[in-house]
Amino acid sequence: MTAATAPRSAVKPAKLSVDGVSRSFRSMADRKRARFVQVLKNISFEMNEGEIVSVVGLSGCGKTTLLRIIGGLLEPDAGAVRVDGRDVSGPGHDRAIVFQQASLLPWRTTLRNVQFGLELKKTAKEVSLARSREALELVGLKDYERYYPKQLSGGMQQRVGLARALAVDPQILLMDEPFSALDAQTREGLQAELLQLQATTRKTIMFVTHDLDEAVYLSNRILVLLPHPGRVHKIIDVNLGTRGSVDEVKSDPAFLEARDIVAREIRAGGDQ
Repeated sequence: MTAATAPRSAVKPAKLSVDGVSRSFRSMADRKRARFVQVLKNISFEMNEGEIVSVVGLSGCGKTTLLRIIGGLLEPDAGAVRVDGRDVSGPGHDRAIVFQQASLLPWRTTLRNVQFGLELKKTAKEVSLARSREALELVGLKDYERYYPKQLSGGMQQRVGLARALAVDPQILLMDEPFSALDAQTREGLQAELLQLQATTRKTIMFVTHDLDEAVYLSNRILVLLPHPGRVHKIIDVNLGTRGSVDEVKSDPAFLEARDIVAREIRAGGDQ
């Protein structure tokens, strides 16, 4: 009698898997005939749970297009996006997008803006209220729930947008240059707050940015894309240990070395 073979332990899938994603858009630049321009070509990478990965590259490399495909706002022409091994076929509550502009509803208070996503989910009013207030506390705005967007600074409006995304409790946050329109001081403050928030919530975050300092400061890894069409050039590990203040980290030789590596790879990609 042969002994039964012990079952192999199941391998846990990546939190986010992008497998061979390509995308083209129709261009009307030529008036005589329409043609298609490929924006992304065979993009593949994975993200682990609780990881922050920044996406950088020259203009035209398809960073925002990639983020929108992962968010389910665009369909790829080829390839697949998976969350925990499940195919993404459109928007879902497991993902939330924070855009460059907060895009708050001006007639709603801070609290009511944060509740908007929960209303779309038809969440019970009591639960919606509790979650929205918890999210506002996470971003440091618990005392501003009765304020309207016009009464808030740009940085505070971005925090409301982040709170709105957090309130639906997504597994993955997709952030499309959310701090780019802010002044340097406000931007650095929000970068530090994002790291604190991620340490508290352990969210998986994909962060699109043109700012190399921001990418290195925030990220566990950095995905460098080539342009025309967008392709994966390099995935760079960032090993800075525990991040302190932005000023402290930027004076760390490891930070400067990582930034130089990323800048060099972007230039090398552009030369190709």
